Amino acid sequence: MDAQNEFFSLSRFWNLLKYDFNKYRLYYMAIIPTAMLAIGVILWISFPETEQPDGYYAKLGFLPIDSAIYLSPWKKSTYTFFFFLGFILFGITIVGNSFPNLKSSRGMNTLLCLPASTFEKYFSQWLVRLFLFVVLYPIVFKISANLAVDIYLSHKAAEFNNYGVPLSMLPKIGKFELSDLLGNESHSLLSTISLFSLPLLGVSILFAGSIVFKKHNLFLGPLSVLALATAGLLLLKVLPQNKEDYWASDLIEITPHLNFFGTQIPLSMFFGIILTGMGSICCWLLAYFTFKKQEV
Repeated sequence: MDAQNEFFSLSRFWNLLKYDFNKYRLYYMAIIPTAMLAIGVILWISFPETEQPDGYYAKLGFLPIDSAIYLSPWKKSTYTFFFFLGFILFGITIVGNSFPNLKSSRGMNTLLCLPASTFEKYFSQWLVRLFLFVVLYPIVFKISANLAVDIYLSHKAAEFNNYGVPLSMLPKIGKFELSDLLGNESHSLLSTISLFSLPLLGVSILFAGSIVFKKHNLFLGPLSVLALATAGLLLLKVLPQNKEDYWASDLIEITPHLNFFGTQIPLSMFFGIILTGMGSICCWLLAYFTFKKQEV
């Protein structure tokens, strides 16, 4: 067997994926429906129940409507909070549970005996638990949120008909679009990268923690992410706030924005993307070499 085949074999990797799916079949089959149900329920109880003529939504505790409690209007940007809340919670439960065999000595022995290379075992978990989560979660959230809107409005229309409430009082709840996460940013591509770079770093830390902390990762992993986020916020507090303070030398004249392929972007965003990207890669390398060391 040559060195390349010892490192990675497509047929061997495919067999490893099939083994992993068969072993955790119920988990993989249930995770997406469970996530969709959880997202739908949380949004359902958060949606407003009616809209008053002045444009403000009201929560109907009891009919008639004049007993309603007024709430702020539901905007499409309101989805942002729920999107990242779900990303955090499902990231902890899915990515944080990578390498489940490492949680016990028996599982570790089973993992060592699998006919696959160290890289194949590592890459299968990275692909299924981290990469697919990052790719599929926005799609699952969008489908779940928009289904929840359709079902909710249909339910409220039937309820209004039963109580004789005009259908014009139905709340106006917009459908969720991934582009809504970007707000009104003009440089949308870089905004997208910046928006997801921090969550990617967070789940990368959880992924590495599943090897480093093993069965304690569900506690120590989020704690590590929280510690890093706190350190980042403290760093922002001590950084200078005006461009003159960025450089002590008068020989260097620079603005706080960078021309990136014709787009003016803040230096903080540019370096933030680089640092979080490098941090994610470092987490993946740490996870791989720690896993490799444990297999020796």
